[in-house]
Amino acid sequence: MKIFKAELEEIIGLLIGLIFWYLWLFATITMSFEINFFAQTQINIWVSMGLLILFMFTGHYIVSSGAIDEKKRIEDIVIIKSNLIGYFLWLILMIFAYLLNIEVSSKASLVGGYITIFLICLYMKKRVVKAERQSSC
Repeated sequence: MKIFKAELEEIIGLLIGLIFWYLWLFATITMSFEINFFAQTQINIWVSMGLLILFMFTGHYIVSSGAIDEKKRIEDIVIIKSNLIGYFLWLILMIFAYLLNIEVSSKASLVGGYITIFLICLYMKKRVVKAERQSSC
């Protein structure tokens, strides 16, 4: 029964994160209309779509942190940190590209950003595994 409760809390956490992302998406679109800046630039696309994974895993971590084991909790923290780092690195890159008049397609912007996040996540997970090995020796 405890496994079912943990899985249910994990799913609810992901759904709550998704709901918060939809609220973020609504807020960014509303602000874009307010300042008349709804051009589909790579910056707008990344600002609105780049935080999807962050919101989902933050919701997962907040809701299910009491029901999941320590390993999964550490994995959630690593994913959240790597998403924040990758999001801001890619945002800075997109701002530089925009300032230099380099047009990046929306798909390339999203794929590049998520690949950046993925690579940072792999690096951080590797460091966590290395630290666990050193502490167990």
